[in-house]
Amino acid sequence: ELFYIILGELHVRTPDTEYVVEPGEVFVAQPGSPLQPYVPETATADVEAIILNAPQADDYQSHDPEN
Repeated sequence: ELFYIILGELHVRTPDTEYVVEPGEVFVAQPGSPLQPYVPETATADVEAIILNAPQADDYQSHDPEN
């Protein structure tokens, strides 16, 4: 997963720590990693973000430039 923050602050909890992701910053998590993104009730602004989540797939095929 990838979170790119445009506006506001996104908090992300992991089993080990909590991160605060600010505008212009990117947070990237390994696939399958437990995390909890949230906006605290005390936040003074909404969060605008671009979030990418690639589903897990086992059927990838290599590109063959000869075909």
